[in-house]
Amino acid sequence: MGLTMCEGKFVGRDEIAMVPTPIATASWRPVPHSEVIDAVTDVVKTHRWTILEEQYGLARDRQRMFGMIRINKSSSMEWSRCIGIRNSHDRTIAVGLSAGISVHVCSNLCFGGSTVLKRRHTSRIELNGLVLEAVNALELEFLTLENVAEELKIDELNDDEVRASLVVAAERQASGDSIVRYSDRLEGVQTSPA
Repeated sequence: MGLTMCEGKFVGRDEIAMVPTPIATASWRPVPHSEVIDAVTDVVKTHRWTILEEQYGLARDRQRMFGMIRINKSSSMEWSRCIGIRNSHDRTIAVGLSAGISVHVCSNLCFGGSTVLKRRHTSRIELNGLVLEAVNALELEFLTLENVAEELKIDELNDDEVRASLVVAAERQASGDSIVRYSDRLEGVQTSPA
């Protein structure tokens, strides 16, 4: 899973549930960290998905929560669907969800995936509706990603296409380790004569 820690610490759901939520104002309504997690897991269970793995963290005096849920609903054994979660009590960032077959969430609350949904902590925030709407929208996104990934597995590349891809990766300054890992895997890729 793509949970990165640059500050703070990894914690369990029990510790997150003990984080106090600040008092709301007329225009700002903080959402308890545990409510965000519960809303997502409730919708996941409603869709009859099984949670395979959960990982959470707290940063900035427990004012920022971030996490990742990996679920089993997938047509492939090679990947699983992931949902990234973030929330803050210090008014710095909106409650958000990201989703994809590869999701990255950092303790600085930067996150990304194929889909990213965010809502500000306004007095009108309705968390359960937001999460239900988001997960319903993500279902189509997951299916699209999985179909593309399956299609990519059967694409044949000739040697020149493989070399061109490596050159583009190098030009875009992809890390050397990822290029080496990619080129090491090329032995298993079906290639056709140039």
